[in-house]
Amino acid sequence: MPFIADLTELLAVMAIKSLLQKDIRTDEDNAWESQWLRFARLAKKIVCLLSVDYPESKPCCREFGAAEKMGKSMVVYVHSPEAIEALDVNNFNGAVLFYVMNGGQGILRPADAEAGTNAYEAFLQRAAESIYKAVRGLAWTGGTIARVSRLGRLSLMNSCQ
Repeated sequence: MPFIADLTELLAVMAIKSLLQKDIRTDEDNAWESQWLRFARLAKKIVCLLSVDYPESKPCCREFGAAEKMGKSMVVYVHSPEAIEALDVNNFNGAVLFYVMNGGQGILRPADAEAGTNAYEAFLQRAAESIYKAVRGLAWTGGTIARVSRLGRLSLMNSCQ
């Protein structure tokens, strides 16, 4: 997803380290859940990039639930809440769909924010600034600010494609 790469690059310029799902090793000696949880405990925010694919992934839905429980979740709507809300309910995506259906707070992507457009650049900048503020403990009303990690300030990017 180009948005993830663009957002991660912009956050790096702002001195915000990000861990992406692709950074987690998936060989048989490394359980993804243990790796994810280690990073999640260090992260200041767990940024959930909600797309229409997100609720279809059991691991993503489990991570969303953990992020909510830890008080570290921050949502960016990659697709409209209406598109996500219209998805079928399965045996694991209820928490994500409830969040969206109940008007869960998040950064909304405008319908015209296609890559390469001014609207996309503005959305990207707004998302990065919001994440920056949340990670640095500045004013953001979307959730509680977690303690400072001993390894630096991190954001864990949680997206499913």
